[in-house]
Amino acid sequence: KNFLPFEPHRDFALGYQQMKDLLTGGISPEKKAVKLHVTGPATVWRSFFSERVSQKNVGLFKKLVTQTLAARGAAQIQRVQALGRAPVIFIDEPRRFSDLDDLQEMVRLFKSFNAGVGIHVCSNFNWGGLEKLELDFFHFDATAFPFEPHQSHPFLQDFLRGGGQIVWGVVPTVPDPNFTPRDFSPLLIKQLEGLGQPMTAG
Repeated sequence: KNFLPFEPHRDFALGYQQMKDLLTGGISPEKKAVKLHVTGPATVWRSFFSERVSQKNVGLFKKLVTQTLAARGAAQIQRVQALGRAPVIFIDEPRRFSDLDDLQEMVRLFKSFNAGVGIHVCSNFNWGGLEKLELDFFHFDATAFPFEPHQSHPFLQDFLRGGGQIVWGVVPTVPDPNFTPRDFSPLLIKQLEGLGQPMTAG
């Protein structure tokens, strides 16, 4: 399918248009990958619809939310590919989620377009079953490592052994008047070393 008609109008997506202008102008041709972003279905559902939709319409509205977000992500992927770059798209799920079916639908669509696919999480959730998503990346906040080690380590260690990659962000997304730029490498090294340690009972 062609999702390019979903491209936003310049007046409503200035950042996207600026990026498109830069890529069209041939800036940094050696940098092939472009990071993209789409909000996850659980976050959109819980933030805007869960308390406004009657129970009998929940299934329909959840499906529409997922399809809309998937189409937006696919449009980004196709646009970046049309500009000669390799898309890496992250599904952002800051809200707690448990149902993986909607995420799986989006991941499968994005991967069908040969995009790298990751998920950003900043809340605790059930790690069971995540392997079926077939993700390439997991993205976490370096300043708020968002999971319990005894729950996450077995999955993440298998994920890394299978060729997956873990990415940490270091810029807070919540305004913090006391935040100052600093070297996060010691924190990242500590977290990476922790992932490499075998888990012990206790």
